[in-house]
Amino acid sequence: MPGYAVIDTETTGFGATDRVIEVGVVLLNDRLVHEGEWSTLINPGRGPGPTEVHGITSADLIGAPAFKDMVNDLMDVIAGRTLVGHNLKFDIRMLGYELTRCGMPGLPDGLCTLKIAGGTLTVACKAAGVQIVNKHRALGDARATAELFRYHWSGMTSESKRLAM
Repeated sequence: MPGYAVIDTETTGFGATDRVIEVGVVLLNDRLVHEGEWSTLINPGRGPGPTEVHGITSADLIGAPAFKDMVNDLMDVIAGRTLVGHNLKFDIRMLGYELTRCGMPGLPDGLCTLKIAGGTLTVACKAAGVQIVNKHRALGDARATAELFRYHWSGMTSESKRLAM
């Protein structure tokens, strides 16, 4: 089994016309062992949105690829893996908007640590003793989510895991 792709995005906002400006992925094998990481900034062709939240500025995005120019790399990284995220529906939805613009199908659902752990990423990580480094940056949040997933998943029963999927 290929394992898991723990994914997080940073965006210009929350709607269908907003854009993904950063993607971070942490790869875990089927035993939840860290196998690698991948991340990229993405130039949305407009302003970065809430810089006060994610800290990404227009200057940071100069020279970053457009989504259509990096989408195949992203798809290669996550291929065959179960997606994991904190509030995964948001990330899947935002990536789905981008994929639609590229004429590609959306992503399958996966495992959501919000459902498993409850609360915001900050609250869930604090309860599990997981430190978030580079909060509200895609790779930083993906790393924290991977640790949160590992913490909860290894202690869940088979039935609880089935229900979480």
